[in-house]
Amino acid sequence: MSQNTQAYGITKKELSRRGDMLGQLSEQVERMSDCVKNTAQRQQLLRSSQAGGPSSSNYADSRNGNSHGSQGSAPSKSHDELMSDQDDALDFLQTTVRNLKEMGSGISKEIDTHCEMLGELEERADKTRERVRTQHSRLNDLMENTSTCALWLYITLMSCILFV
Repeated sequence: MSQNTQAYGITKKELSRRGDMLGQLSEQVERMSDCVKNTAQRQQLLRSSQAGGPSSSNYADSRNGNSHGSQGSAPSKSHDELMSDQDDALDFLQTTVRNLKEMGSGISKEIDTHCEMLGELEERADKTRERVRTQHSRLNDLMENTSTCALWLYITLMSCILFV
């Protein structure tokens, strides 16, 4: 589409604006995807800790001060820290979605207001256009019905009255 913008009826500026918007939306999708992944990891941790799986032993080791886990791997975050991080991410996601909803609602109201204003403006323009046509028609009728001879006679008569 970027090769032939005229065929689609958009300008290069509009194409650029749409590209920027697409980039912003892609970033939001990535952030939301990360939050969803974190939620999936959180649910997996919850299931494995409830079932007594390997994560629960790591959790127990971290609670006892042994941050190396059962295999002696690198230190990792405790279950509570992971839950806290995920809660923070979900809170951020919730706030972002709420803000987007409020922005969408505000934009919708603004569009409705502008549509009403445009409707009123269009009505006024139609009325004004009709009045101009009527006046133009009356002026044409006046010009056709009034002879110039009568006007010159009127001018002469008024001049005589003025000087006498």
